[in-house]
Formats: sequence, structure tokens, C-alpha cells
Amino acid sequence: MELTDQLRAIRKNWWIVVLTLLTTVGAAVLVTQRATPEYESSLTFFVAASSDTGTALQADEFAQRRVAAYAGVLTSGRLAERIVAGRTLGLTPQEVSARITATPQPDAILLSAVVRDTRPERARAIGAAIAEELGPLVQELERTEAASRATVSLTVISGPSFPLSPVSPRPTLNVGVGVLAGLALGVSLAIARQMLDRTVRTPEHVRASTSLPTLSTITSQHRRRRSRADGLVAGADPGSPRAEAYRRLRTNLTFSAATHKMQVIVVTSPLAGEGKTTTSCNLAIALAESGRRVLLVEADLRRPRVSQTLGLESAVGLTNILAGQVDESEVIQQWGPSGLSVLASGTLPPNPSELLGSARMRAFVQRMRQRFDVVVLDTPPTLPVTDASIAAVHADSVVLVVRYGHTTRDQARLAVESLRVVDAPIAGVIINGAPLRSAGVAYSQQGGPQGRGPVPAPSADRAERNDAATPGVPAAPSVTTRATWVPDQAAPATGTTDTDGEPAVDHAGRRDPAAQDR
Repeated sequence: MELTDQLRAIRKNWWIVVLTLLTTVGAAVLVTQRATPEYESSLTFFVAASSDTGTALQADEFAQRRVAAYAGVLTSGRLAERIVAGRTLGLTPQEVSARITATPQPDAILLSAVVRDTRPERARAIGAAIAEELGPLVQELERTEAASRATVSLTVISGPSFPLSPVSPRPTLNVGVGVLAGLALGVSLAIARQMLDRTVRTPEHVRASTSLPTLSTITSQHRRRRSRADGLVAGADPGSPRAEAYRRLRTNLTFSAATHKMQVIVVTSPLAGEGKTTTSCNLAIALAESGRRVLLVEADLRRPRVSQTLGLESAVGLTNILAGQVDESEVIQQWGPSGLSVLASGTLPPNPSELLGSARMRAFVQRMRQRFDVVVLDTPPTLPVTDASIAAVHADSVVLVVRYGHTTRDQARLAVESLRVVDAPIAGVIINGAPLRSAGVAYSQQGGPQGRGPVPAPSADRAERNDAATPGVPAAPSVTTRATWVPDQAAPATGTTDTDGEPAVDHAGRRDPAAQDR
């Protein structure tokens, strides 16, 4: 991972750095507030030695050797017993020894003692006791037979001091350490998160995992517009970045016709919740706005959501056509002012894979090729079921929808591999739900208010059909269905949400008639 990648990871995951920094600083402040203050009292001894038989130099060397030994005497239990005896300190000899720190300075023939205690007066009292008891104890030890004939004396040259302020805790030092630790840990976590993140976020990720181009990057819905529960933006909000992205998708698919014919397009995704239904609807609307005759087929026969998203009747549709119960001219519905034709899923069958791979499905697609310029098939996710791979046999182009920060690269790779097994003509990948800064899309301003589009209303009734059903497909329900939809009024949005993670509406969408293809 290069330096530029690390800086990009830090900038992208800045919230991790800030959160870690606040956590460590807060922990440092909390520890500082809860820590018991400690006070220090210090004193310094000058060690002098004299010898009746040796020179002054020999006496100095003897004193230097003794400084290190007297440091051990300072922290010994024997000195602690002398300090505790006859004094009211409230401490045991072991507790007194633990509070004393000795620092010898042999070159300067100095011996320093530091007493640390939670009470300043007791720290000074222990220091004063050391000044009184250390000299006599040393004289007693030096009078043993093993001792030298030299005379050693300890003189207090400073202290014991009376502590006025605590030496621990140190708020400034603790907060400083917390800041440095927070920055180091936060930067490390930000870089690690970037390295461990295996989701699809950029066209480079798509190219590395699938060897396919990115046809378009669809931005996520603007926060201020989420309350409108409107996932259809291709016609409703032509000046938005999302609508611009769908037009870019339409253009890229058009120019990819040199290698992948664009008449029959299958839209799928690796898993559910990645926005394939909303993408199918918006792509079909964008294609219809360019003047093409477009048919949107709800080919997801397991969890259909196109009819719910567009607010159309779904009781009779594709499955009933394949069962020979109705004619397509009777169940194809018109949506919106652009003249988009929509074919609902119809009665949900127990064998959707067999229906999509049947000869009747192939014949149906051939008939639709003659009637429409473009046919868009919204199919189920690729990894859970095989429906999309089966439907891809009838397609000229297959587009794979992945969700930004949700679909992993392995999932995208496996989805592409499953489609390539059946030699599906994969045109490319669509990254859905990307933030504006990642998509690189600029706002386009449209003058005037955006009007709310009309809702299609029924214009004619269809006769009931009692044809025999194909084995495995339920018979068409005995209801009066509507053949044609004519826009004449507006209906409020229901605020429902489809399974692809995009808001769904029950109106026909909105469109600025003045908006042109860019």
C-alpha cells in the first residue's frame, strides 16, 4: 500500500481517527481524575570517608564504593523498622520501604532519597526519619569486624523538602500521551480498515474482480429528498446527479452495441438489496425518454417489485402469457408520459427457472423483439438462484448491479463467473448507491419547478380467459384486468420500500418535458 493510498484511506476514514482520538483523550482525562494524588519529599546526603592509614585519595575511593552500598541500606527493611519504631505513621515497615527510592551518585559522592506518599505531611515525616536514622545505622554497620578501619560520615546537605503540589498524576502529560496514542491508533485503524475492506467502491475494484468495465456509477439518494420516498428519478428529477448517471448508463449501453447488441437487456445483481429493480425501472424510463419503444418486463418471478415500484397491476402478466392464458397485448400496461410499456410478473409460479428457460419464453422474447426497440428484463439475484443465468440466454446484453460498500468483490466475481458459464453477453457493471464525491457527478440545474407526473388509470377491461394452464403454472385468477393505462391524475406516494434497498412509490413518476438527453 503506497503512501498516496494510505493518505486516501486516512481522509476517507477520518471519522475513525477522530473517534479514536476522542476516546483516548477521554480515557486519559478519566484516569487523571480518578488517580490518587501523590507527593514527593526528597533529601540528599554527602558521603565522606577518612582513613588513619591511607591517603585522601584512598578515602575518596572508599566513599565512592560505599555510596552504592548505602543505596541498598536506604530501602532495606532494617532502616524501615527504625523509622516505624517510635513514630506514628500508620504504615508497616514493608510499606515504608516501598515508598523510598534511592539514587546513588558515586562520582559526586552523593546519595539521594525520594519518598513518595499520598499525604504530603507523611512523606516529609518519613524523609525526616531517614535523615535521623540512616547515619547511625551506617555507623553501626561500619563497626563490624568486616568493615574497614576507615571512618564514614553521612551529612544531609538538602531536605527533607515539604511537597506543596502533587507530582502524580500529571494532567498535561497524560492528555499529551492520549493525543499521540489516539492519533497513532486512529491512523492505524483507518489504514487497516481500508486494507481489509473487500467491498466494491470504485471502478478499479470492478475491473480487478470481474475484468468488466463500469457502465455507470449511480449516486445515493440525496438526504433532503429521502422523505419523498421516490426511487424513480430518471423522469421525476432530470437535473439530479442520479438522473444524470442513468443517462450516462443509457449512453454507455448504446455505444457498447458494437460488441453487445442492446435490444434485450437483462438486469441482475449478485444478491438481493443491491438496487437492481430500481435500476431496471430508471434505465427503462431513460431509454423511453430518448424516443425508443421500450418494454420493461418483470422477470423476477420470485419476489417481483417492478409493479409495486411503478404502481401498476400485477395480478396477470408474464407467467400467464407463458401459460397460454392471456395474450401479451392484453396485459402490457403503459406507464408515464414517455410511453414506457410494462409487463408485470403475473401469478407467481412454483417453477420460475423452468418457465424462464422454456421454449415459450424464447418465443415470447422473439415476438417482443419485433414490437419494441429495447426490452429490459428485471431478473432475480444471480447467486441465490439460477433464474438470471437462464434468462441471460435470451439477452443481447447483461448488466450487473452492485451496491457501493455492500457487495464484496468476491460476490461480484462469483456472479460474473456464474453468468459466463452460460456464455451470457455481459456488457458491464453498475455501481449503485455511491456517495456524490465518489461518483464524481456534478449537479445540473433545471429552471422552474419539477411537476409531479400523472398516475396511469384504467381505460378498458380485459375479458377473462379460461384457457388450460401449462403444467406447473397456476391458472390465471378470475379477475377483471386492465389492458391499457392512460395518465390522467396524480396519486400520493405510499412510502413503501422494495427489497432492493430503494424506496418504492405507487405513482407514475414525474418528468420535466423540457429535459433532454445530454
